[in-house]
Amino acid sequence: MNTSTTKRARPRPRCPLHPKEYCTMCQYGVTGPSDCPVARFATADYDGRLEWAKQWIARREAVGV
Repeated sequence: MNTSTTKRARPRPRCPLHPKEYCTMCQYGVTGPSDCPVARFATADYDGRLEWAKQWIARREAVGV
């Protein structure tokens, strides 16, 4: 088998703000969550991340997941 002609699927990064969704690169000029200013801002704030996690867990429990 010739490996140079085999196509491999590229991994799709997940959005740190919406864990079940893939990154849609909603900000202009980004290539994924690694250089997204919104994701960087949201994850840099420890208290904000903690509050977001609490709300996310509460929503999951309300749905029954």
